Amino acid sequence: MKKFAGVLALLGLLFSLSGCLGAPDKEERIRIGLVESLSGLDQETGQEVLRGVQLAHQDRGRVLGRPVDLITYDTRGLAYEAATGVTHLTQVAPKVHALIGPQDSQASLEAALIVERVGIPALSGASSSAQIKNTDFYHMLAMDDRDQARAMALFAVDQLNLSHIAICIDEESANGPVFAQAFKEALPAYVKTYDLNYHTGETHFPFIVDQVKRLPVEGVYCPGNLEVTSLLVKEIKSSLPSLVLMGADPWDHENFYALTEGAGQGAYFTSQFAHQKLTTESGGRFYQAYQRAYGQDPTSFAALGYDAYMVLWEALDRAETTDPHAIQRELVRMRDFYGVVGHLDLSPQKDQQKLEILVQGEDASHWKETVTLTNEIK
Repeated sequence: MKKFAGVLALLGLLFSLSGCLGAPDKEERIRIGLVESLSGLDQETGQEVLRGVQLAHQDRGRVLGRPVDLITYDTRGLAYEAATGVTHLTQVAPKVHALIGPQDSQASLEAALIVERVGIPALSGASSSAQIKNTDFYHMLAMDDRDQARAMALFAVDQLNLSHIAICIDEESANGPVFAQAFKEALPAYVKTYDLNYHTGETHFPFIVDQVKRLPVEGVYCPGNLEVTSLLVKEIKSSLPSLVLMGADPWDHENFYALTEGAGQGAYFTSQFAHQKLTTESGGRFYQAYQRAYGQDPTSFAALGYDAYMVLWEALDRAETTDPHAIQRELVRMRDFYGVVGHLDLSPQKDQQKLEILVQGEDASHWKETVTLTNEIK
């Protein structure tokens, strides 16, 4: 009887051990967080990032043999809320294993500080802040503000033949002065530029319009927030319809034409994605999936959101673990990833990068030209 009782006890112990071994790994879910402006200022571009991330999650909802949960935090367009969001997603259970950061430059700076402190791998698909390129755990897919400005400067001279350009600068933004400086530095010496400053939140621009009228400019460069620059473009064009308008990737949204009430037609802007010029198979699949889901063309923000999720998924798969340092190592080794926007290289050394120049039409934006930035140009 004692032997029988001993066998039962041993069997019970074996069963309990078998329940402990492997069960947590099979049941634990992989969690990827998204910190983004889904309401408030920049919600148009933030929602586009979310759409891209969600489509990628639908395509690859499992990794390491486990289901992936996508957890979002809405910053409501407030930069400081990005830091709060990262803290919440990384310190409050259930904690995430990796993060996709906000597309807004100032919000990215706030998020990057916390990301570095807690040591979690994070990737922003659409942020273009030039100040967070060399952080240890926070990475960017999009080319930074300086690259966008340089590409537009080359296009303005080589294709538009402009020699006098006004630059409208949002003094309160983190990236406005960066755009302006890089744009001017990329221009040849014979091109004259004129700085015109405004402030975030302005809705009427009589001073800038008056200044532009007085200057011998042929074009205006407005690399700012979608909502504000749309109003600015509308006022400038109503007084000076022949001026050439140039901007950055925030104009890559269907609302740009509507917000300018048609004044944005013919405007040029930089983008890392052009659906009319897809270069990878994944780009074609993404375009078709986005069209089916939303009935419209995707923007670069959606494309970069999709790629951000896929790059993190690939890093997790290659790392074969959720250890943050292992994931981080795979991210910086990634030089061979071909995503929706083309070849992506997250390593510190990059040979060259390409940006698309799009022009706003009456119905939609259209691809105009590809500008290649080599190491010599950059």
